[in-house]
Amino acid sequence: MSEYMCVDGITYHIIQTSKSAIVTKIDDMEVVNIPYEILNCTVTEIESSACNNRPKVKHVSIPAGVRIIRDAAFFGCRQLMSVEIHSSNVKLHAFAFAKCARLELYDNEGNIFR
Repeated sequence: MSEYMCVDGITYHIIQTSKSAIVTKIDDMEVVNIPYEILNCTVTEIESSACNNRPKVKHVSIPAGVRIIRDAAFFGCRQLMSVEIHSSNVKLHAFAFAKCARLELYDNEGNIFR
């Protein structure tokens, strides 16, 4: 069983059978805080183009449960300056943060993510 729901400007695909949630869309807002879980399901993935070309997005926090950030997830977010990734085991797909000229990625200890 699965369903879609939007909470605080973030749309999730909730998959109850695997207790996981996928971020499918992020509205245009300055600060994006993706929670570790929603409806007792761990957020595990950010879908392709979930937040592409959002002119207001400046800061994003990605929880430890996220294991995949798909193609062009944040493509063209020209004001995006910082992304905190709270996991050392994240697969970044092609162009996940392409065309984000102001961007610096940080790990959960505040170090620049390389």
